[in-house]
Amino acid sequence: MNLFFVFIILLEKTFQRYIVLDICKDNEELNKMKNYKMVKDEEIMEILFYNDIYTLINVGKPKKEIKFYLTFTSNETQINNKEYSYSRSLTYKINNITNESIEYFEFNERQQNKTNGDYSFILLDNNENKNKKIKDNKCIIGLKPIDIKFNENTNFLFQLQKFGLIDKRIFSIIIDDIMIYENNIKKEKLLIGALPEEMNSEMYAKNEIKWTKISSNNNADNQKWVFYIDSFLYNDYKNIGMNYTYIEFILENNLIIAPDNFRIIILNDFLNQLINDNICKEDYFYNEREQKPYIYYTCQEYKNFSNKVIYFNNKDLNETFEINLGELFYRYNQKYYFGIIFNADKNKENKDENIWKMGKLFFGKYSFVFDDENKRIGYYRIEKEADKPYIILICFAIFIIFVINLAIISNKMNKSKGKKVSNHKDEFLSKKENDNNEKINKNEKEKIE
Repeated sequence: MNLFFVFIILLEKTFQRYIVLDICKDNEELNKMKNYKMVKDEEIMEILFYNDIYTLINVGKPKKEIKFYLTFTSNETQINNKEYSYSRSLTYKINNITNESIEYFEFNERQQNKTNGDYSFILLDNNENKNKKIKDNKCIIGLKPIDIKFNENTNFLFQLQKFGLIDKRIFSIIIDDIMIYENNIKKEKLLIGALPEEMNSEMYAKNEIKWTKISSNNNADNQKWVFYIDSFLYNDYKNIGMNYTYIEFILENNLIIAPDNFRIIILNDFLNQLINDNICKEDYFYNEREQKPYIYYTCQEYKNFSNKVIYFNNKDLNETFEINLGELFYRYNQKYYFGIIFNADKNKENKDENIWKMGKLFFGKYSFVFDDENKRIGYYRIEKEADKPYIILICFAIFIIFVINLAIISNKMNKSKGKKVSNHKDEFLSKKENDNNEKINKNEKEKIE
């Protein structure tokens, strides 16, 4: 009997528990921009600012499909009462002690009967809500690291772990290649509870993940997905006065918000000249959700940016992350919009002076894992064919050797076949000659007789 229980425990550990949720992109504002010919630059920057991604969950009975937007600025699950009405649901409950709402969540078909159940969340009153960060009535799943003092009951990852649906509070965004009508479509998914190597060992090498702790000193917040940069380099500028540099991931952002001292560097390097030559223009836009002004740049061309590269090195992750400025432009209406913006708030505190707030433009390029339990960030180095020219050369050399060997073998076989044919021909002629000789001898013998 004891052996049976040991077997069950080992079996549970062998099959790691995780869930996978489909991620969709909200392109409503972007589509509006495409439908109008004349859109102001500041309106375009406001639209480009956000990476509005969400997952669909059915809430309540009768069920109501709700878009839950993923965010790194909160660690709670929140539902706005404009998107959901508790009075129409037969399964709604409320915890009278904590004042938390409880409702039945039903996930996509692949996860049904595995993740469905009662989940706690914060129900927000749209009429009383004054928090501008959840403007536009968005329901959210907060993926910000949990504070020890925080009430984790409404945290999505904590609830999945508490219900035994996942083993660890870790997550990552993975890319699936799907073939639809002979077209290769890339689809994002949210993997919760396991490392990407458990899902795809071909792309994510086993035991090759590197880890770095969330930074908690020098004004960096340990309740944000932030890590320290050991060295920062811009082209050939080695000493550019940016000590204690940090990278902060902001999942809901698309653009990169860079420190203002980097703006001064590129202005002095080349951007001022482009502005004087009327190739580029500096301007401001106001972000309504954050209620902050930002500096942005538009250009008629971006070739001057293409040879400008930023390098971020982290020793723990054993990687130097690169950003080519020429790859950070959006084209709209024959104009190019630079994907790095700068905080223009004159009253801002100095604590963000050397923090790079990275949106989709950065972490969409690399593969990261976020571990809430151990407060650390993981990184997989995904080798691309362009990064491995030696592999291409080796494959080409192997192919050439294969062709040469095939030619040699084919030549030998042809020679061998030719030799056999020749031997058979000689044997046939020899035999024919012998038959003729015998025939002649026989005729001569008959004549003599």
